Amino acid sequence: MKWGLFAFFTCFVAFSVHARCLIGEWTQQNQGLAAALPAYEDCALNYNDDASHLLLAATYQQGAPGIAANGQRALLFYHLAAENGNAKAQYMLARLLLQLDETPAGRAQIQTYLNKIQTALRYDDNGAFKGALLHPYTLLLLAAEKADQKWYYPSFVRQEPEASYFLGRYQISDDKKRQAVKDASAWKNAKMLEIAKGLMTPSEFSRFFETLYPQKGRADPFKRAQALEGLKDKITAYYREAGVE
Repeated sequence: MKWGLFAFFTCFVAFSVHARCLIGEWTQQNQGLAAALPAYEDCALNYNDDASHLLLAATYQQGAPGIAANGQRALLFYHLAAENGNAKAQYMLARLLLQLDETPAGRAQIQTYLNKIQTALRYDDNGAFKGALLHPYTLLLLAAEKADQKWYYPSFVRQEPEASYFLGRYQISDDKKRQAVKDASAWKNAKMLEIAKGLMTPSEFSRFFETLYPQKGRADPFKRAQALEGLKDKITAYYREAGVE
């Protein structure tokens, strides 16, 4: 599969990440993982399937019978899952980035990947995947946070316990740590707005945004809480209609 297919990926605001890649699963069971890769990549890139992202990322990171290790594609699929808020992927992506950063060749891989995603992606009005790669410490902060604070994430894999342990061992300057905290907060806010924009009509989203971020003065706490509850209701309704438990 050519890298150009990456250009067709957009972050479907519909929570399609909960779908299973049945064709990939059937092919893997009957013909092996190598034969199933095209189906899994189709599910990952065109249907935003969370499980396919992780399976492909781990496969390309380590290699498998008939499948060569590919650092670029491992970065890609961990990255896509991490953008869904998948805590496991955020943790694994942080670890992979740190590992690659240890060598000049690894750093070159990261830079090549960044160059590709900046030129390959196209954007849509619903807030497409932008391709920004977060700092490893920021990814670990997101992965370690309690799951109940991330109710609007597309992914159901919302917490990774190992991330908390790794954070405690991570050596980083205070300035970089403060920036990482700001970046994590900004990422979460952008993710919430992305989901809201996709589930609301333009007029509903305009009112939602104005309630949370009024042009003048500070947001009213009661109205803000009501607006967030309204978004929760829309997400719950979507899950119900999609048959997602």
